[in-house]
Amino acid sequence: MSFFSQLASAVATNLVNSLTSSNTIDPVKVIEVSSSSLVTRSVCKRDQCLVLYGKGVGTNAGFELIMTGSRDKVYSLCRSAEVTYVEHHFEMARDKLPYLTRISIELCVLPQLQDVWSLITTNPCWTAAHIVAHYGLQEGLKEPSFLALLCISDESTRMTPMHVAAKNGKADFIKAAIAAMSGNAQFDAKDAKGNTVYHYAAMANKETVEALAFCALDGTINSRNKENLTPLHLACQADKPDCVKALIAAGANINVASNEEGSIVQTAVANSFACAKEILTAFPNQLHVKDMKNGGTPLHWATTKEVVLALVELGCSIDARNFSGHTALHVMVQRDRFECVVALLTCGADPNLVDSSGNSPLHLASSSASLLIIQALLVFGSDVNILNDRAESPRHIVAGRGSSSGPALLYCLHAVGAKRCSQKTPKCVDGCSPTGKDDGQSSCADQIPRSRHLFDAMLHQVCQHSATANQAPKSIVGGRVLCLDGGGIRGLILIQMLEALELILGGPVIQHFDWISGTSTGGILSLALACGKSVRECKSMYFRFKDQVFIGKRPYNADFLEGFLRTEFGERTMADITGPKLFVTAVIADMIPADLHIFRNYTSPQDLLSLPEATVSKKPEEQMVWQAARASGAAPTYFRAFGSFLDGGLIANNPTLDVLTEIQEYNSVMNALGAGSSTPPMLVVSLGTGCKPTEQVTSIDVFRPEGLIDAARLAWGASAFLKLLVEQVTSTDRRVVDRARSWCSMIGCAYFRLSPCLEKDIPLDETRNEQLIPMLWETKAFIHSHSADFKKIAQLLKA
Repeated sequence: MSFFSQLASAVATNLVNSLTSSNTIDPVKVIEVSSSSLVTRSVCKRDQCLVLYGKGVGTNAGFELIMTGSRDKVYSLCRSAEVTYVEHHFEMARDKLPYLTRISIELCVLPQLQDVWSLITTNPCWTAAHIVAHYGLQEGLKEPSFLALLCISDESTRMTPMHVAAKNGKADFIKAAIAAMSGNAQFDAKDAKGNTVYHYAAMANKETVEALAFCALDGTINSRNKENLTPLHLACQADKPDCVKALIAAGANINVASNEEGSIVQTAVANSFACAKEILTAFPNQLHVKDMKNGGTPLHWATTKEVVLALVELGCSIDARNFSGHTALHVMVQRDRFECVVALLTCGADPNLVDSSGNSPLHLASSSASLLIIQALLVFGSDVNILNDRAESPRHIVAGRGSSSGPALLYCLHAVGAKRCSQKTPKCVDGCSPTGKDDGQSSCADQIPRSRHLFDAMLHQVCQHSATANQAPKSIVGGRVLCLDGGGIRGLILIQMLEALELILGGPVIQHFDWISGTSTGGILSLALACGKSVRECKSMYFRFKDQVFIGKRPYNADFLEGFLRTEFGERTMADITGPKLFVTAVIADMIPADLHIFRNYTSPQDLLSLPEATVSKKPEEQMVWQAARASGAAPTYFRAFGSFLDGGLIANNPTLDVLTEIQEYNSVMNALGAGSSTPPMLVVSLGTGCKPTEQVTSIDVFRPEGLIDAARLAWGASAFLKLLVEQVTSTDRRVVDRARSWCSMIGCAYFRLSPCLEKDIPLDETRNEQLIPMLWETKAFIHSHSADFKKIAQLLKA
């Protein structure tokens, strides 16, 4: 019953409100009325088109201000039972409305008239010139008596009509006013806030700024208002880069500083990267200027990722310090600007520089308890065991906080190798003490393991032992194979593992392999490494990739992808790539059954035998690198096909078996031709883009439905079955790995499969840093827990 009583109450309330609102009319709302209703009413006052009528009879009980418009239209402007109220509005209107309707007949139409009347009633101190300037009505400038009003300020805001015109961006009106006054105008007046016409123009548009440049207001363009801000400050605050450019061209001084906002550059950097770019392009020396108070550079003042990227692109020193020894990275960590932190790291900021107190950015992040920022610093190489001047490690700082987020933060550091304090201090607690046992708590849910995961672990150990034992006396040079899976933006996982391997090797990872195979994102990465990019540069490239290519909705614009790849790879051909043999996969999809296509930087086995091929293959010297990358990454539903090519992941998302097949075919041909000895695969390192979390499926049955319930079950089953097909077609783990491991074991080849288990299923086109950074941290934790495998790989590669 309570529900029905509440419903009845709500209905009654709405009904009362609707009846009340219908009878209540704004006393200054413009209403069209019938002239016949005014015949019997007395006239109290009259002035041109304005008439103040006395009290009427019946519903028209109050006094009323009437205006006669064009085409016999009659409008009620004001209504009230108090004559003084209506008289007040009559006086406001008598020196404005008759003049305005005379110079512009369009103002007599109801919507426009309401707008004008609202402007008059809300700005009672304005003259007709203010209204004319607000609308930019150049017809008003034809009367000499009117021109004298352009420099007269109102009593309330002290704004002149020229202030109003500038505020509303009426550039043409300002030009016409300047011409009409023949240069005799004085436009340097300030309003009650100390703003000149330039202050308002700076927040309007560049045309208005350019119009004022003809007034020779050299002193006004750098004038400060009562908040100590110049027009250039206001243009930066309003994010008006065109106005900034126009002000600079007109002579604005960028070296003027305000008391609170700081320099012009600081204001621009803090509010608008577009404005900052205009200023720093015009004055590149400002990139390295430090402010007087803190010694910071423009990068220290940035507030958004866009500003950071723009400043770095312009050449701002990324690791410059302020007077406290803080780099821009320190400042962004202190201010909890996660996106700025990631932007700086991807641009190459050093995460291990310390301030005057010996604190690295990781120390500061540990103090502020920001999990995402801590993870970002760790995945970009921050030293987890670095000590500050007080001999405190990040782990010591986190353990001593005792906050609710403490266990997660402590585990975040512990899982990637954070050591306990070497000696116990009075401030040490269980989380950092040498004798403590608290390692924090993971926020990740337990994964459902594969049913044979224990058997897989045993096979891994047995195969490694037998393979490496057989290889001990021999060099494996010539048979070192690197395989990189597909997986979209999860290619960052490949980069993170290669970065760890490179750190152990002490040199570029590409120099330690003889064959490199890759599919889709793995293919793009292998091409980037082969073209001379470092692993760190590849990581930055992938962060740019997601922001510049994954724009809008699927399927994404392939022009963005192709433009990006052209920029990164230039006009190189596959033949220009020297070093290891490259094996990049794609699918020839213009026929059924489809077939695997291989982009190579070496002569194919078929060409070695001079056998004709009915394919679209090009010789390495004819095949552009960017085209190979585009073809390998043409993932269906994400990008359009590239000619007859689709993503190589449809056949070889894990390219291990395919490159082993290629090596066997290549060696067979070389032996048949007597072209010298060939080296079989001796070491295979297969890197994956992460194992998705296992999820239970309730229905996979697809059948003919016999009712509504069956139809629902069919929908669920069909959806699950479709997902199953996609997963199996692009599968990179489980049985695919079992086959590769068995093949390698049979030929006595050492095989390492490394792919971290992920807490979440990260989409191929994920762009959010708050999802990607935890994914990379999970990879780093995986690397730490499998450090023995990485060290063994490095040992074999160096043999």
